[in-house]
Amino acid sequence: SIYEDFAVIGNQLRAILKNRKVYYLHGYPSAIYDFALYCEQQDRSLRDKLKENLKGIFLGSEFPNKIWRAKIEEVFGVPSISWYGHTERAILAYEQSIQYEYCPFHSYGYAEATLIEGENYLLGTSYYNFASPLIRYNTEDIINPIEVENGLMEKFRISKGRSGEYILDKLDKKIPLTGLIFGRHHKLFNYCSHIQVYQEEKGKATILYSPLNKNLIINNFDMLFDDSNVNIKFHFEKVDTPVKSVSGKVNLLVNSKQ
Repeated sequence: SIYEDFAVIGNQLRAILKNRKVYYLHGYPSAIYDFALYCEQQDRSLRDKLKENLKGIFLGSEFPNKIWRAKIEEVFGVPSISWYGHTERAILAYEQSIQYEYCPFHSYGYAEATLIEGENYLLGTSYYNFASPLIRYNTEDIINPIEVENGLMEKFRISKGRSGEYILDKLDKKIPLTGLIFGRHHKLFNYCSHIQVYQEEKGKATILYSPLNKNLIINNFDMLFDDSNVNIKFHFEKVDTPVKSVSGKVNLLVNSKQ
C-alpha cells in the first residue's frame, strides 16, 4: 500500500516471509524508493530477510529517475527493470538489456517518433480502445529513436521527459524540470529524500524538499541548489512527506503544497 505506514507493511511482510519466498518487488519507483529508505534507516533486519531470495525489482507507472533507482538497487542488492506505459494505454515498452532504453510492443499499440518544432515526440495509436480510440496520440514525451527496422521504431530513449513538466522564467521561457532538478547534481539530494517544484507565478518557484532526517535544519540553499543561468527566483520550503497525486504518485511538478 502506498498509503500505509511502513512499520505496518513491515509486519505484514514478515508474516508473508514466514511461509513464502519473495523473489520480486513491484510498484511505483517513488514508493519503492521510500520503502528502501525505511529499510536502510529503520528496519535492516527486514531488508536482510528480503535479500535472501530477492532477484529483481519491477518499476512501473513513473519514470524511475537515477537517484531513486540507484538507492533502490543499492539497498536491496538486485537489478531493476522499468517499463514505459501511460494512463491512455496507447504504448507499452520495456527495458530489454540497457537501462532507460525502451522496446515498444507493437502488438499493444503503434509507437512512432514525429518531429515537432525540432524535437522528436513519442506518438502512439491504440488498437483495442473502441470507446475512445487514440490515433497518433501525443504522449508529450520527447525521445531519441535509436533503432528503426523496416519502418518500425524498435527502441527509444526518453531524452527530456514529459514536456508538460516545466516552469516559466521571468521572460516566459520554458524551463524543463527533468534537466533542472535531475541534470544538475544538486547537493541538496544528499540531505533529502524528495525534491518537488511548485509554481504559482512566472519567474518564481518553490522547491519543496523532504529531509532524510526530519529534525534537520537546512539554511545554505545557495550552496546546495544550483540555479545558475536560470532566470527564476527560488524559495525553499520544508515538507515532512512529499506531495502525492490522487493515485499516490510522487510527481516532480505539483499544483499544490499539500
